[in-house]
Amino acid sequence: MSERYKALIVGAGKIAGGYNAGPDDDMVLTHALAYLRHPKFDLVACVEPNSEARDAFVKKWGIPRGYASLDAALKDGGFDTVSVCSPTGTHLVALEKLLASDVARVFAEKPLDGDVVAARKLADAFANKKVPVAVNYTRRFDPAMKTLKAEIASGKYGELYSLVGWYDGGVMNNGSHLFDLANYLTGQAARLSQIARSGQSVPDPSVSALAMLGETPFHIVARPAGAGSRFELEIACLQAIVTIEDGGFAVRNRRYGSSATFAGEKVLQRGDWTATRFGEAMLAALDELAAWQHTGELSSDMNSASHAIELASTIRKRASER
Repeated sequence: MSERYKALIVGAGKIAGGYNAGPDDDMVLTHALAYLRHPKFDLVACVEPNSEARDAFVKKWGIPRGYASLDAALKDGGFDTVSVCSPTGTHLVALEKLLASDVARVFAEKPLDGDVVAARKLADAFANKKVPVAVNYTRRFDPAMKTLKAEIASGKYGELYSLVGWYDGGVMNNGSHLFDLANYLTGQAARLSQIARSGQSVPDPSVSALAMLGETPFHIVARPAGAGSRFELEIACLQAIVTIEDGGFAVRNRRYGSSATFAGEKVLQRGDWTATRFGEAMLAALDELAAWQHTGELSSDMNSASHAIELASTIRKRASER
């Protein structure tokens, strides 16, 4: 019988288990369901300070043990894999504790608290200890995004000339997902060129900006708060425009063709939509964590995640100075 890994989830919020109604859901959108579905992992414990939330989480997912703190869980032990799903601002603290433990692999939620220097320092420490840390920029693990990345690199759609992304819900919280996806698909780390005035006085504002992916412009459009959620990325190439839509659940491919109205002109066609495999991405992340000792590869780790939070941090800092 193949080895199975015992998993602990830190936090009992939406990404930990709330986005799934329960074990019978079709799509895997949470750490809890990913562990329950994956053949190499057993979910054996959770950490949640709020006793009511902890009890509900334990009952919903059939978890044998629940703890009020990570310290208490680490003292008891009995697991080798940990998901860090606690609120933003606590991720790096949890990772520091896990670094000092005998945990063999970590699946951490983004955005690593926005502290690039601390994140990169911890990344080096985990690498030296040979402990893999996957960061849940989920779309990097989606097989459909891997295919799209390869297609862009091969020149299938012609030369890349611009990207346009739309987001809301904070430049660090949701914007960093957009930045990371752009970085991943182009193989470049976006660098800020200029920002627009945000008009918000909140800790994590949504800010429009212009960044550069190498020589390619990346137009970042922030949607006003309360106007409805939008997460899309348009990849404009000479022969086609590919847009990741529906929050990452669909891809639209629009090629140029003859105009039905203007003779002799080529215009963008309406195109075709295909579903991504977003609902499989977290299982794919666990595949990579389970195989890391043999492959040494992760589609999303602390180093790649640091590029996204560096851009988000720079935009947020520049916005606060205006």
